[in-house]
Formats: sequence, C-alpha cells, structure tokens
Amino acid sequence: MRMARWASMTAAVTVAVAISAGTGFGIASASTNAAAKPKAVVGVTAGKVYKASWQGDFTYDVPTDTGTLFFHYSCPGKYTAVSGSYHDSSNVGAPELYGNYPRTDVTPLYNQWSWLFSWPSGSPSGYTIVFNLYCAKG
Repeated sequence: MRMARWASMTAAVTVAVAISAGTGFGIASASTNAAAKPKAVVGVTAGKVYKASWQGDFTYDVPTDTGTLFFHYSCPGKYTAVSGSYHDSSNVGAPELYGNYPRTDVTPLYNQWSWLFSWPSGSPSGYTIVFNLYCAKG
C-alpha cells in the first residue's frame, strides 16, 4: 500500500515541479497569467515544533487575481511530512485543487508538504488559505 501511495504522489509532484521554484518554510509561488513567472513569497511560520505533531497554522493571504498558487510548508530538521491540511476563507471564488502531496524534489526527502491551486478567472480579493503540516520523526 505504501508503494502505491508513493507512486501516485510522485506523478503529481512532476506537475508541481514544472510550475514552481523555491524552498523553505511557508513559501508560495503565484502567477497572474500563464506568461508570468511565479513570484516567490516567503512567510513567517507559526513556530517550530520539534516533535511528531501538527506544526501550527500558517495563514496565507492570496494576492488578488492570482492564477496559480504553489504553496509548500517544511518540517523542522530531519522530520518527515506525513500529512497536510488546509482550509480557505470563503466558498466564493474557491480554487481548484490540483496537488496535495509531500515533495520528492527537495532534500531531505519528504521534508515538505505542498499544495497546488488554480483560479481559472483569478483569485478574488481578500482570499485567505490556512495551512498546517503534520511532521513525524523520519
């Protein structure tokens, strides 16, 4: 079962890697159209928790008219990202979710969880997404 899960997530990661660049805690890449290069936005974490647990909510204010958003959240040290969660501020103008998986393109492997969103008509003004990450000793 673990191998099947890994294989399906690896395919999804290939799509995300082609869209984004950047690493670290709470980093988002967003673009307003297909021709624009994603702009990296670095946020402040809710705080490092050095034990197997949820790391704390990270609130991200999505810039108005964002077309795509690649957001990733890192575990501290050598911890492994086990699960990620998110909830948004409104069901008006909700994005399409294309990815929700651990990253396999960064070192240490599976240290980050990432999400890939798309707003075909651009994100509405005042849209906020709250992310969280569960980390365990790898």
